[in-house]
This record gives sequence, C-alpha cells and structure tokens, in this order.
Amino acid sequence: MLMKKAARAVMTAAVSLGVLTTGALAGSGQAVAQSGVALKNIGMEGYVLDNDRGGSTDSSVLVYQRNGGTNQTWNVTPAGRNPVQIQQNIGGEALCVSAVPTSGIVEVSMQRCDNGGVTYWIEVKVGDNAYVYRSRTHGGCLTAARKNAAVELTECDYSEQYQQWEKDHVV
Repeated sequence: MLMKKAARAVMTAAVSLGVLTTGALAGSGQAVAQSGVALKNIGMEGYVLDNDRGGSTDSSVLVYQRNGGTNQTWNVTPAGRNPVQIQQNIGGEALCVSAVPTSGIVEVSMQRCDNGGVTYWIEVKVGDNAYVYRSRTHGGCLTAARKNAAVELTECDYSEQYQQWEKDHVV
C-alpha cells in the first residue's frame, strides 16, 4: 500500500512537471490532468481561451489572440473522464472556468475549483482533436462569440465551430 502511494505521488509530480504525459497513464484507471494545454477555438483561427490578464477569482474568461502567456495555459482534469474542470493555478490557488449565474444570466468567470457544480463541464469529443464544453449545471456550451471578448454560455450546437476547442499541448 505504501509503495502504491509513493508510485502515485511520483507519477503525479512527473505529470505536473511535464516529464510524463497523461497518455503514458492511459488505462491505469487514475484520474490525471491534461497539463499545459492551450484551448484553441476552431472557429477563430489564432484565438484561445484566456484568463483575463491572469486574474484571480471573478476575472473574466476571454477568447483572445494567442500570445503564449501562462494565462492561456490550462489543465483539463481528469483526462478522458467526465465531468472535467478547466483550471489554472494562480498564486497557489486552483481556479476553474465556471458558469456562474449573475442577475438572471450566466457569466463565464474564474472561480475557486471547490465552488461546487458551476466549475464542472461535460467534455464532448466532436472530432479528432475537437471538444465542446457543456456546463454541467446550466446546460449551455462555452462559446467564442467575438474576438478579444468574454466567452459566453450559449445553446449547444456541437457542429458550431465557435463552440469547438482544440487542445494544443504547451511545452
């Protein structure tokens, strides 16, 4: 039992450091993160999911021109299983893309990952490396409506390219 815990700790550390990819753990039954991915919007070439200026709780989630910043690098966890969280670590705190009801609408913002159902998404594979993220609590899908603007939660249409995101591994 102790050996199994030690091996799990070593694998987790190796994944978080980028030494071991999540694909190496496939079939192991372990829930691991897809670490270090840019989520590229298929409908807007060159644009990715972005935590507005790397902000903390309540900061906006945008679709913004790719610049390679850490605010555009995400962990999708657990890999290959639903529901997932789309997260970043900001100042030692795990923050997640969240669908938060505000004044009769649902806004997409960064929230603490332990903030309940609003932080969870159903990842639907719609192509070879194309995914749609549907809010587990509100049913709408993460949508890039305009360049350099906040993403929106809209009615799901899995064929809509502005709702499709490609995972591009960041080194």
